Amino acid sequence: MRNGSVSTLGRRSTRRGIPAAVRVAVLLGLLAAPLARHAEAQGVPAGTVIRFWATASFELNSVPFTLYSDTADVVVAQVGGVDLEPPRVTSSTINTSVLLQQVLTNVGNGPDDFTLAVTSARGWPVTLFRDFNEDGQINGADAPVAGALSVAYLGHAALLARVSVPNDPSLPGQSDTVLVTATSSFDPSKTDQLAH
Repeated sequence: MRNGSVSTLGRRSTRRGIPAAVRVAVLLGLLAAPLARHAEAQGVPAGTVIRFWATASFELNSVPFTLYSDTADVVVAQVGGVDLEPPRVTSSTINTSVLLQQVLTNVGNGPDDFTLAVTSARGWPVTLFRDFNEDGQINGADAPVAGALSVAYLGHAALLARVSVPNDPSLPGQSDTVLVTATSSFDPSKTDQLAH
């Protein structure tokens, strides 16, 4: 943009004598948002570049002016998120095993690794398996979960908690609560628990 007597280039115009404070105030208003170089937005993939700009049109002393901001890029930062569903209720007899199905879903906006823990309120043996073919049974390549579980952006993993009911004649009529916990490695404050 050039100062001088009124000059027009397309829709841009300027005029000698516009108070510098007005130009600075308008431009600062337009550029205030782009000063942050990163934004967090769950649902938008991490690393997405959002490019934007702004224009402001106004009149000063009956003369129209249009100011244009610079183009600004905002890079979407990664956020973690995890969801475990659904809770299950089942019954069994002593000296048998019960399988409890659940699905871990990555609800963050990028790939993540999740640490998993499973406990029985009664201290019964319980093992968490990755159900690769999602058939609700332990077979084929299904194996106990060892270490963190990698899940892609918008991905999920089927899980099976196998609870071994002890051979104890005093157990019939009693219940147990199995708690599965998943925690994001990217953001350990993002965790979910599922009680069966």
